Amino acid sequence: MQYFNQSALKGALWGALGGNYFSSYPHSQLFLNDDFQNISDGLNILFLSLKNISNNDIFSVNDWLYSLESHGVYFIDLNLEKRAIALIPLILYCYENPLKLATYLQEIKEKLLIDNLREESIFDLMEIFRLVLTKKDHLNWQTLINSDRKQLTTLCSITYTNNNIKAVEKQIKELYNPQEIFIYQAIYSFISLPNYVEISLLRSTCFEHQKQLTAIVTGLLLGLNNGYHSLPLSWRKYLQLIPLIREKNIDQLSQNFVDKWQGKYIKNPLLQT
Repeated sequence: MQYFNQSALKGALWGALGGNYFSSYPHSQLFLNDDFQNISDGLNILFLSLKNISNNDIFSVNDWLYSLESHGVYFIDLNLEKRAIALIPLILYCYENPLKLATYLQEIKEKLLIDNLREESIFDLMEIFRLVLTKKDHLNWQTLINSDRKQLTTLCSITYTNNNIKAVEKQIKELYNPQEIFIYQAIYSFISLPNYVEISLLRSTCFEHQKQLTAIVTGLLLGLNNGYHSLPLSWRKYLQLIPLIREKNIDQLSQNFVDKWQGKYIKNPLLQT
């Protein structure tokens, strides 16, 4: 198994930022705008969630929820799309242990009296993370044909039979829950062209429904798969000039998160027999 590393997470975060901006501005205008004053609510929630997991020695659902609330984000009041975005860092943190993730999700539901978090799409996204981070195969839509995840195999058939975004979007709308569409549009965009970062990300902005969230998650998957240095240098140099993004301190945040994740595997030699 390939260990989770800083380049992968840095790539994921910068890719998500790229998706945020490409979905807001035409590609031809992106580098002509210098007035970015905020990032999307969804991406901001993702950063808050990631920061909480990074900064605490032991993950606690109570602490995680309290940290979000201290920044004005009440998980129970979020729609299903933003709940899924808030859970992405936790999915990454648990990607090798679905039972652990299931336990955390159940705890969240019980604490907040939530009936449904749409776990099917959450675990589908977790499966993509697992495939990316274990690197067992050259990842593309064919990798998922024999998956035991029904929704992913359905997506493979769409990928195989259609190359037109409008046709794909229509089929995804017919087959998936409206609040989960962005996840499957993002997975489609990623598995169609997993190694072509710029083309794949720009293509993801052609979806009309849940366009911004689709592009954010597509960018995250592309960066996670290909690493930070695979992202176009012009993107990185430009985005690094934006004060709001510099304040996120992505280098330190990603290093803290990866250190925390790797710490789960460190055993105290004094306890070994």
